Amino acid sequence: MKKIIAWIGEIGPSPNFVAFQAHCWYAACMVMVSILLFKITPLMTIIMANASIIWKEFWFDLRYEKPAQTIVDGFRDTEGYECGVLIGIIFSFLIIHFGHMT
Repeated sequence: MKKIIAWIGEIGPSPNFVAFQAHCWYAACMVMVSILLFKITPLMTIIMANASIIWKEFWFDLRYEKPAQTIVDGFRDTEGYECGVLIGIIFSFLIIHFGHMT
């Protein structure tokens, strides 16, 4: 992991930026899949996403992630996930309402 972080530092963006982007786009994809593919309502998707994000970041990662994660790391990751949830909701809305226009 240290080699990957060092390599990311060499090519440009900070590891925090890369981590934010990874969490953001992962969450956006999961939200879009749940809404567009599984037809889960946006409200239920938001509730399920937030519950799983909070559990993962503030319970699971604090106990099991190596190297150990701090609360600040959890909030940073949660920030990325929440931006991704918002992007996923917006993209899903646009696809549902304007996707038929070709």
